[in-house]
Parts: sequence; structure tokens; C-alpha cells
Amino acid sequence: HHLMSTGEKNYFYLLEWSDEITDIREQFPLADLELALRLAAEAGIRYPRDLVSAFPYVLTCDFMVRTKDGFKARTVKSSSALDNTRTLEKLEIERRYWARKGIDWKIVTERELPVVKIRNIEWLHSASKTPMIPDVAMITDAICQYYRKGDVSIYDAAAWVEIQYGLPKGRS
Repeated sequence: HHLMSTGEKNYFYLLEWSDEITDIREQFPLADLELALRLAAEAGIRYPRDLVSAFPYVLTCDFMVRTKDGFKARTVKSSSALDNTRTLEKLEIERRYWARKGIDWKIVTERELPVVKIRNIEWLHSASKTPMIPDVAMITDAICQYYRKGDVSIYDAAAWVEIQYGLPKGRS
């Protein structure tokens, strides 16, 4: 995966963890350039172009995800970036583009991202390639099942799994 910011990385962890998501594509192009140019012109927005060649850029959406209900386009921006007029113009092109294609589109900022959950997923993600545990997938599944049962920290879930599987303290 090619993630361009911490916000994208954090949102990716949530997408990857979700049972609703069946496919994740990042930096997904607004491939119908003619449509994008026309929508920008209709909105009175100067379309982004290369400064040397003046050739129009192909804009991208940070994430195109497939869910059980269809495709969803998501763009990740810091809330402070939404104060920039040019950023808002480009987002408006993107919004119109996905609306014309009939695809649900939203902006995601750090305000919508649950920090603790993301850190827990990041921790599990990094541990998934740890060679110390004989069956990483089995241990990860057990931790996740216990964690999802309710109001328990990921640390407590890991400790519970260590007891259940007879692992040395700190192994999971």
C-alpha cells in the first residue's frame, strides 16, 4: 500500500480492520479526465495542470473501498487543510466527480479517527510479522475475539490469550 500521510495510514488501519470492507485501493484516479475537466469548468474552478506543459493532472482519491453495499470514495485531509481555498476547490471537483459516477464520497479528517483504536490496530499490524509466536494468525484472532467482546484494553486481551495458550508473559 502507498500511503502519503499519517492520516491516510491511520484511516487505512481502520479500513483494513473493518469486516465491512472487502477491497481497499489507494490513490485511486479520477480516470475520466474529460468529465473532471468539464465538472471543474461548470463549477468555475481552475483545473490543476502541470506548470511546464499545462497538461491537466489526473486527480486521485485517497481511498476507493469496496463494501458489502458497493463502492465508497474517501479522501483524507487534516482539518486545517480545509481552510485552504485551493484545497476546497479540488475537493469540490472530486465531490462532483464521484456524485456523477454515483459513488458515495466523503472527506475524513483526524477528528473522525479514533486514536486509541488506531494505535491498537497498528500494534497488532506490526506484531503480525513477528516470528517469535508459532502461530501469529491464531494468536491474533484470539486476541481480537476477546477484545471485541467488550470494554477491555488490547493489553488485557493479550494477557488473557497468554494465559489461555500457556505463552510466556509478554509473548503475545
